[in-house]
Amino acid sequence: MITINTKNSLKEIVIFNIENYKHLIRFAIVGVINTAVDFGIYSLCVGLLHIYYMIAQVLGYSAGIINSFILNKFWTFESREINKKTTGQFIRFIIVNALSFGAAFLGLWLLVDNLSVNKYIAKIITIAISQTINFLGYKLWVFRK
Repeated sequence: MITINTKNSLKEIVIFNIENYKHLIRFAIVGVINTAVDFGIYSLCVGLLHIYYMIAQVLGYSAGIINSFILNKFWTFESREINKKTTGQFIRFIIVNALSFGAAFLGLWLLVDNLSVNKYIAKIITIAISQTINFLGYKLWVFRK
């Protein structure tokens, strides 16, 4: 670890910050990918296939969860082993995602059906809420070392 002072180069400061925030940076990148998968499937289902938005939420979120487990396990949190510990991680992962899905589902319902927020805007708001729940759950419980 380095101490940041005025003599440190910009490169040293950037490297220091990347190392300290590596999990958060990687989680954010994976989150963008997961969000694209989730939002893409949601939009396809609602916009092109005219599927009820709550069913589209389940479909999009489910696809995002599968992608999320793989990328977060092996890249974000660098949990490389595949053994019986992986089963426990996957169960904890599903529990965290069930909680964040519940929050997103409830938030989507409240925003769209009760507050008349646009379905796409509501989806973006609920993504932010569920991503916060996911990061904390993954870091503190699912993939902790």
